[in-house]
Amino acid sequence: MKVGLVGFPGSGKTTVFGALTGQQAELGYSGKGPGKTNLAVVKVPTDRNQAIGEPLQPRPPHTQVVFVDVAAPPGVAGRSFDASAMSAMRDMDALIQVVRGFPSPDGAAADPIGELTDLATEMTVGDLAILDKRLDRLQKEAARPGETELLARLKAHLDRGEMLRDVLLTDAQMQLLAGQHLLTQKRLIIAYNIAEKAEGQPLPAELRKYLASHSLPLIPLCGLGGTDGATLSTSEQKALFSALGLG
Repeated sequence: MKVGLVGFPGSGKTTVFGALTGQQAELGYSGKGPGKTNLAVVKVPTDRNQAIGEPLQPRPPHTQVVFVDVAAPPGVAGRSFDASAMSAMRDMDALIQVVRGFPSPDGAAADPIGELTDLATEMTVGDLAILDKRLDRLQKEAARPGETELLARLKAHLDRGEMLRDVLLTDAQMQLLAGQHLLTQKRLIIAYNIAEKAEGQPLPAELRKYLASHSLPLIPLCGLGGTDGATLSTSEQKALFSALGLG
């Protein structure tokens, strides 16, 4: 399983990557430069408990997960990703968006809703481009049964601002989408990076409303705003792994 960490400048994404993986990562939004990313393999312990009456079967003691710190190349500023970063996201099985919940060094207030909506917009625009391209091709070549109708249906969902991860699809429909790597179809977990003094405080009402309306899981992380050598607590780590369907 490959899990990509994404986030806008100043979110603490790379620090979260280091805390999650135990790997010393180069700080700075550009990471290691164009085409290079921080990457680490983590062995996540599996839940070996079995239900009463369930046949005993050997289970691996851990699941191997590749965590990738998706970096934008130099020159990309603000809340935007270029084609290479978007392509890297498409290669992931799931995404963790690190969202800043603390004031920036220059005093700018946290804007979690803005960060969430900006990434959702980037993903939506990218997926619409892929669907439009495929629909154009299907005007010149034979489509598989149901493919044109499915793509048109998904495009309509995106046009309404709906994420495709919330659209129920059959196995056959999923097979029709194989190879498209649609971003809005991927599992997305929000890692809300807050200051230590904010630990235990309730989430802002607007953020709670946004998360509920988009069915997004949020894991609060405390004190990872850019501290080298930071680590996740056991509860934070378990919450992230659980949200990914691991452990």
